[in-house]
Amino acid sequence: MAPKIGTLNVQPHRYTTVTATNTVTSTAPAFISSDSASLQPPRGEKPDFREGSILSELDKHGRVVGYFRCGKMLGRGGFAKCYEVHQDGMEYALKVVDRTLLLKNKTLQKLHSEISIHKRMKHNHIVEFIRTFQDDWNVYILLEKCSNQTLMEISKRRPRFTVPETQYITLQALSAIQYMHEQCVIHRDLKLGNIMMDANMCVKIGDFGLAAELRYDGERKRTICGTPNYIAPEIIEGAREGHSYEVDVWSLGVVLYTLLVGEPPFQTSDVRATYRRIRQCRYEFPPNVEVPSSAKELIHRILQSRPDQRPTLAEIRAHVFFRIPPPPTTAPATLFYIGSRHHSRTEGQERQQLQEQQPTCHLPLQTVKASANVHVTPGTLQSVDTNTLGSGRYVKSAVQGATALTARGVSSHRGKNGVTSSLAPQTVEAQLFTAADGAATEEVAAAPMRPHQQLDEEGLCYRLNTGHTGVHFNDSTKMVWEPITNRVEYYMRVKEVTSHGNANVVHARDQQHVFHMDSFPESLTKKVTLIKYFKTYLSRGRSSQAGVDVVRCSPYVSRAPALLSDPHMIEDIVYVKRWLITPEAIIFRLSNRTIQVCFHDKAEVILSSESRVVTYTNGAGERVTMALSSVASRSREIASRLQYTKDILCELIQKRDI
Repeated sequence: MAPKIGTLNVQPHRYTTVTATNTVTSTAPAFISSDSASLQPPRGEKPDFREGSILSELDKHGRVVGYFRCGKMLGRGGFAKCYEVHQDGMEYALKVVDRTLLLKNKTLQKLHSEISIHKRMKHNHIVEFIRTFQDDWNVYILLEKCSNQTLMEISKRRPRFTVPETQYITLQALSAIQYMHEQCVIHRDLKLGNIMMDANMCVKIGDFGLAAELRYDGERKRTICGTPNYIAPEIIEGAREGHSYEVDVWSLGVVLYTLLVGEPPFQTSDVRATYRRIRQCRYEFPPNVEVPSSAKELIHRILQSRPDQRPTLAEIRAHVFFRIPPPPTTAPATLFYIGSRHHSRTEGQERQQLQEQQPTCHLPLQTVKASANVHVTPGTLQSVDTNTLGSGRYVKSAVQGATALTARGVSSHRGKNGVTSSLAPQTVEAQLFTAADGAATEEVAAAPMRPHQQLDEEGLCYRLNTGHTGVHFNDSTKMVWEPITNRVEYYMRVKEVTSHGNANVVHARDQQHVFHMDSFPESLTKKVTLIKYFKTYLSRGRSSQAGVDVVRCSPYVSRAPALLSDPHMIEDIVYVKRWLITPEAIIFRLSNRTIQVCFHDKAEVILSSESRVVTYTNGAGERVTMALSSVASRSREIASRLQYTKDILCELIQKRDI
C-alpha cells in the first residue's frame, strides 16, 4: 500500500553520533511530517559525518543495533549528500537527506517516489537499495557502493571508449533499462553520471530521483525534467504530448554517442542552443573521430524527434553493432585501466572538456545595463584548443557571467599595495597550485560596486550564474540562497584544535546549516533580510535608488532559464569562501576550489586547481581554455595575468597580512 502523503514510512532504525564515552539516543517518531510544527526539536548531538566519525544505528527503543564509520563524501546536490560508510568490513554509500528540506508536501512526495521505486528495483545492473531509516535531523538511504565510480568520472581520465568497451557497457545498461520498463518505470535521467561501475567493472544504474512509474498502458508523463545534454525533445516540449518510455531510449542513444565520440551530440556552450539542436535533432560526427558505420546507423535510428520512430530496446539489442564484432562477455581489461585513479596522463589528457551539465534548474541572468562610469563590453563564449586528446574536440568553458556588489563597512584587512582581503593564507596556495582528482569547473563572476548604504551585517553580495544569491558577511559567515526550492545554506567558521606531538594545531572549517527561506532561524532574521534586500538589487541590474551599480564581471552568454522547480535537479551549491580586492582586480576563491580573478580592465582569469586548466577572457570578450601547464609557452598575456595573481596571493601567504 502506498505510504500516506505527508509522512515517510521507513524502517524504525535511527542514526546518531556517538563518542567513546557516551551514546546519544533520541525519541523521534518513526515518520516525517510535512508540517513543520510537527517536527519535534532535535535531541542529542547532530551527526556531522566527518571522516572517521562513528554513526550508531538505533532501534525504535533507542538500543544500539550497529555502527558505521564515516568515510569520504562521495557527492552532494541541493537535495542530498552521499557518504562512504563502513560496517563489518563492507563499504556502502549512505545518502543523507536533510529533513528541513522535506517540509513541503511536494518535496516529501518526491522522496517517497524515489524510495518506493528504487527499493523494488532488483537487477544485477541497478544499484542495490539496502534500507532506509531516519533520525531527528535526516532521512538516510543505504545503498550499494560502486567502487569504480561513474562513467562521467572515468571519462574525465579518458573521454572516448573503444568499440568493445562501448558494446559491453551499453548492453548491460540496456538490460537494466529493459527491466525498469517491464516494471513500468521510466528512469528519465540516464547519463554518464548515473551509470556506475562496481569493483568488477559491471554497470550499475543509480539515482531514481527523477524516475516515474506508469500506472496504466498509454499513460503519458508531463513533468519537464532531465539533464540538458541527454533530455529528449518531447520532454522539452512539455505538456503538449507528454512522454513515456521512449525518453530512456533517446538518452541511451546519447550515451552511446558520448562513449564513442567523447562528448554529447547536442552539446553547446549555451543550454538554449543545446535545446534548439535537440528539437531539430541536429548533430554530426566529428570527421577526425573514427566511429563504426554500424554505430552511426544505430545512433541515427535512436535519435529521432518522433518517439514512435525510435527502435525498441529489443531492436537495439539485435542491431548489427552489437553483433559485429562480437561483444565481450566480460569486462575488457582496458576498462580496469581507465577506471584507476592513479595512472599516468599526458598533458593533453589533463585538459578538461566541458563538464556534463547537472539537471536543469538554472535561472536566467537578466540583462545588466552599464552605467555611465561602468563599462561592460559584450563578448562571445568561444571554443578553442582543437588538439585535445588528439581528437579534435573543442574545449568549451561551462562558466558564465554573474553579478555581485560590495557594501560599505566590509570587515576586511588592507595590506600593502592596497589589498583588501578575506582570503585565508594557509589555504590559498594549495587551492591555486595543487591538483586533485578532476572535478567540474564552476564560476562565480563578480565586480566591485560603489558603496551601499551602511548596514550592520555588510559584506560582499554576489549572484552565481546558476541564479543562486550569496553573501559573504563581514563576520566571516556565508549564506547562499537557491531560489527554486528556497533552500538556504548558512556557513559558520568553526575552530578545532588537534594535537600533533607536543603542539596544538588550530584548524578552521565551514560548518553548514541548512534551512528553508520560509522557516529560517530567528537568530538569522537580519541576515536573511539582508540577502533578500541584495537579491532585489542584483535582479534589477542597476539601481539609482541607493546609488548602487550592479554589473557583471563576465557579461557573456547566460544559461537557459529554469524549466521546473524540482529539488532533485539542483546543482551543488557553490559559494564564495574568500575574496580580496587589489588595485588591479577582485579575486574570489570558491567552495569548489576554483579561483576567479576579475580584472578592472574587464579581463578575467578562472583557475581550476582540480582539473588544472585556466580559462582566460580578454577585454574584448574572447575566451580561451588551456591546460595550466601550457600557459607559459602559449600566451604571454595570460602568463602575465597568472603571475600577477600568484604574486598577490603569495605575498598574502608569506606576510600573513590578512
